[in-house]
Amino acid sequence: MATGFFPLLSSARGPRTGVRQLIEIKDKTTGEVLHSVDAKRLDKANLAGLTLRCADLSSKSLSFANLRQADLVQADFSFANLSSADLTDAVLWRATLNCTMLISAVLGNCDLREAMLRNASLYQADLRGATLEGATLLGTDLSGVDLSETAIAGAIYNKHTRWPTGFDPEAEGAVLQD
Repeated sequence: MATGFFPLLSSARGPRTGVRQLIEIKDKTTGEVLHSVDAKRLDKANLAGLTLRCADLSSKSLSFANLRQADLVQADFSFANLSSADLTDAVLWRATLNCTMLISAVLGNCDLREAMLRNASLYQADLRGATLEGATLLGTDLSGVDLSETAIAGAIYNKHTRWPTGFDPEAEGAVLQD
């Protein structure tokens, strides 16, 4: 048996645990790579200030990620986990966040105009200064959220939408869909 055979064999068994990977964030329409992240996961990733328009981040876990001031216009976060993520001053105009977990996320001054938040959970999220005008909030959980500084005029909701105790969505300009 040749010397050095076993080390070769052991390295051929597959990737070692802890080895970093390159995660590509792609455009949902063209497949073009918008940004690459040298990490095993996107949890706690620093994507602050990046332009990720039309990014496909569906079904990704970005918990505790830093997305401050990111341009996420028309990005797709369907079924993603953004719990405790920081999206302060991010632009999510017309973004898709259906069935997204945004529990305890920081969305201060975030632009969510015309965003799709169907069946999303924003339980105890920070929405101070955020704009949800024209957003779709069908079945969305907004319980435990302070909406006193949040613009929701024209947002569409239904009987399954959960609001903070004592909040009157119609008085704030939201529209009930039957």
